[in-house]
Amino acid sequence: EVNIADSRAEALAYTRRLADGRSDDRLIERFLDTAPAMIRYLEERTPLRFQAIPRYPDYHPEFQGGKLGGRSLDAGLFDTNELGAWKDRLRKSAVFGATAMSVTEATDWGVFSKPLGLPFKLLAERYQKLSEELLGRQLVYASDEFYLVAGRTPPPATSFASLDQAENGIGLVAAFLESFSGAFEMEKLGTGFFQSVDGAPAWGYRAERATLSEPRETNDVLVVTGEYAAPVLRKLLDDHGYVDVEIRAVTNTYFGGNIMVAGLLTGQDLNNALADVPESTLCLVPDVCLSEGRFLDGLTLEDLQHEVLAVRTTGQDLRRTLESVRDRRMVAS
Repeated sequence: EVNIADSRAEALAYTRRLADGRSDDRLIERFLDTAPAMIRYLEERTPLRFQAIPRYPDYHPEFQGGKLGGRSLDAGLFDTNELGAWKDRLRKSAVFGATAMSVTEATDWGVFSKPLGLPFKLLAERYQKLSEELLGRQLVYASDEFYLVAGRTPPPATSFASLDQAENGIGLVAAFLESFSGAFEMEKLGTGFFQSVDGAPAWGYRAERATLSEPRETNDVLVVTGEYAAPVLRKLLDDHGYVDVEIRAVTNTYFGGNIMVAGLLTGQDLNNALADVPESTLCLVPDVCLSEGRFLDGLTLEDLQHEVLAVRTTGQDLRRTLESVRDRRMVAS
């Protein structure tokens, strides 16, 4: 079935070695001779369909007769609702519980060897179905970063039961887009612990990010961000008529070049990214990459070689800033 050579003699030698003298040889032989008929019986009379797993080894493949795969059987995923009243009589696995993938899928996808290659969207949908069935509501979502790593657009706000976990990266893009369109103020989404404490001051919970100021009059605006957010912002601004605003993704060399979130941008990387930007261009940076006015590398906005204006990291604040620049340009003309 899976192109792995095997024989009764090899299976018998392996099982005997595994039993280590604790089982009667006649029982072992009976098991080996009748197990195939038992599997066929189940498949003929139930919806279960078993599949040999080619890359799932015996527990001790080094024993005589042991194999590197092909003997373990996977029944796949099964909707236990089909069992009716018998569903509650199933013995729950203390190891696997209610998993959202079969063993065959886990080995094919490379759960341990290629975790970033997993189909997170599919798994999130399966876990959502499980949580809704078990708890009455959807609790499991793939974070936005999984979609961004895969080069896909994170799901819209309508895909979430709420945006309460936006600050934790689950629905953050959706919250930002909704905020930009004017549907919500991001502070009122209830996102994360720091925003859930009513009236909590910044000090003691979160340090002030930066001192904000009004934008100056200019004909050219550039928004600085991380590599993940750049394509999202480009489409957002194009869709809302800000095609003249440039988006510049900053490569984060400070952390080795593989960190692409805006919140970890540093002053030196901004200097490198803005080296060729004309002095007349107004550069905007999200304040999420600042704490007490400093970037992670200790630089401040005043240390940058180009004038940069910090904007609160919400969709509404970015739009208000862009509208303010546009209004000042119209008045000046």
